[in-house]
Amino acid sequence: MKERFNQFPKALQKQVLIRLTASAVSMLMLVLILLYRGGFELVLPCVGFAAVFLISAFQLYVRCEENEYVILHGVCTEIERTGLRRRVKDIYVKENDHTVRLVRPTMKLRALNVGDRITIYLADNAPVYDMDGCKVICNTLAMEKEF
Repeated sequence: MKERFNQFPKALQKQVLIRLTASAVSMLMLVLILLYRGGFELVLPCVGFAAVFLISAFQLYVRCEENEYVILHGVCTEIERTGLRRRVKDIYVKENDHTVRLVRPTMKLRALNVGDRITIYLADNAPVYDMDGCKVICNTLAMEKEF
């Protein structure tokens, strides 16, 4: 199992580990609440969070194991930011002869600039929309900046 996990792309490995860590932290909070004699209303959210993160990590692991993802390599051509806090709103990536627009990317790429090469991992059944001459993708599994 570990050998198979090591064959996954680094960005997807990181996502699986993040989700497993979140599940472990939720379970740790559950133990702390039980030790301090917390009520039932405090235990239930910890169990829920732990279950959701564990199931999410397992689903991503199975998706990676069965190669049910698509890899896009491209060059960042434009970055749209919000007005007030300057957060990334949209990223435009040129891949061959297509322009791909990533709407509200959840993965934060440090120091992403126009002209950087990035790799995007998508689920093979992720919806892709056409809008204004570019492909629009709302859900990504992971993203990484190529060096």
